[in-house]
Amino acid sequence: MFELSVKAAQDHVGAGEWRKGRPYVAGLSALSAQPDGGAVTLSGWARGQERYRVQANLQGGQVAGAHCSCPVGDEGGCKHVAALLARAAEAPGDFETLPDLDVTLSGMGAADLRALVRRLLRRAPELTRLVVAGGTGTGLAGQVQAAFAQVVYDPEEDWEGEGPDLDEVWTLTEELTRLSETPGAEPQAVLNAAVALLDGAAELQDDDYGVELHDLAAPARSALLRLLARDLSEDVRSSAHDALQEATAEFGWSAAELAQEEQAGLFAALPAEDRALILGFLQGLTDAEGRDYRRRELARTLAVLGQLGAGEVTPEAEIALARAAGDREGLVRLLLAQGRTGEAVAALTEGSRPAAPQEVEAPFRDYGLLDTLETYARTNLRVYGARAWLYGHYRAAGRDPEAHALALDALLNGTGDHPDLTSFFLPRDLDWLASLKAVSPDWPADRERLIEHWAKRAANLGRLVLFLLNEGLGERALSVLRRHKADPVRVLGPHIATRLALALPAEQAKPLLLQAATAHIQGRGRKHYADAAGALRSAAPLLGHDEVRSAARLFVQEYPTLRALKEELVRAGLLSAGPPNARLH
Repeated sequence: MFELSVKAAQDHVGAGEWRKGRPYVAGLSALSAQPDGGAVTLSGWARGQERYRVQANLQGGQVAGAHCSCPVGDEGGCKHVAALLARAAEAPGDFETLPDLDVTLSGMGAADLRALVRRLLRRAPELTRLVVAGGTGTGLAGQVQAAFAQVVYDPEEDWEGEGPDLDEVWTLTEELTRLSETPGAEPQAVLNAAVALLDGAAELQDDDYGVELHDLAAPARSALLRLLARDLSEDVRSSAHDALQEATAEFGWSAAELAQEEQAGLFAALPAEDRALILGFLQGLTDAEGRDYRRRELARTLAVLGQLGAGEVTPEAEIALARAAGDREGLVRLLLAQGRTGEAVAALTEGSRPAAPQEVEAPFRDYGLLDTLETYARTNLRVYGARAWLYGHYRAAGRDPEAHALALDALLNGTGDHPDLTSFFLPRDLDWLASLKAVSPDWPADRERLIEHWAKRAANLGRLVLFLLNEGLGERALSVLRRHKADPVRVLGPHIATRLALALPAEQAKPLLLQAATAHIQGRGRKHYADAAGALRSAAPLLGHDEVRSAARLFVQEYPTLRALKEELVRAGLLSAGPPNARLH
């Protein structure tokens, strides 16, 4: 039996939650008290919007900790915990007292314990690795288990997609790396800690919600590879291979991890028999894998490790590793170091997209082969970034005529593909108009050539008009639109049409301005009315104040039911409302 005072229970949750929990006291079910040495764990189920598992740990008549599975129960201070503690303080006899766990286990013989463990493993086979590794909860393995036990994460509540907080676990992976690198470290301790890390990650991982923790498998796998390079008992060696295989089945094993964790060298240092075993289970997992992406990933890893069969990281193995990991710059550097320039250039077009010169400029520069990269860029101008790199290369070398021809061609014929993914690792494309101006020996002549080229197709009208406006050629822009019999507002929209009107003489500007303001008004809504009023007001210096006020009055007469339009015209100072309001200045 346990003892808990009402004061101790209330002190734990506070008066507010205590009051909130009172309605839930009677509805608690499956109440139990589990003694464990000097502590007692109280358990039960509470009913709210759903059924919630509630637990509290008592020590010395005080509440040492609590937890509830409800959305706010992580800290153990919710109304459901309050209800459990109130029931325990007021009616301890309602709790079924379970046998003390230590007493129960101590009274069991070895055969009974083994049978119990087997029954538990049949219900929870994911615990097998923990049992094989020694089942220890001490040392680094115990710390890893405790760190995972403190992680409370519900993917359904993770609206931001941040994933679980694993800072403490990651700190312990550094300890695992140090332990596995220590020559005198106990092999069983290394194995136990690596298995505890893999078990914790596997239990927390949730494919349905996109919770992927394969990154945590990397330090565990590296530790197991270091362990296998040592003199081990047959049991530990077998368990290490089992853990390595199960980690690969659960989390995969990428060539990128081989490179980032320097696992190729660790694999090459293993005895031949261990390398053969690893290659064997990798081949088996690859053959059995039903997911295409995972099968390709394992195949790349298998190909890289297969290059290490001789027990050393050969140059060919390094190249295979860089290629499998998608490290284009590293692959190019390795090939250039071996004088294989043709293969390095060919590698630039491998994969799903050709390489931009910016990605591989460093190794080509280091080996004095920028001319080779220039040739690649010239022959692959449609590759995103190639033209921009080549322009900068020409400018840096003082080759402005070539830069001029390149920029002019970009504006006349386009600059190539611009896949969205490039925005993550390449600079934005150049402003080719500004780039052309910077190297143009005769800008008026170049400008005329662009105007003539863009004017040939109606699809280019919007771009051409903006260009002409920026060049201060408003009347030329209107002439182009008239030649194509194009409606300025339809082609440009009311905002740009207003800008065009303001660049024209007054007699040409007025009808276009009224048309643009009408288009704004027909958009309906206060924002559009404010835009119409702003367009009229901006024309006052060109048309005169009286003219724009007259236009405002005409719009009110044409749209007498649009009260918000009149209010915006008044706000702009174009109309008076009763006594003199804001005036146009």
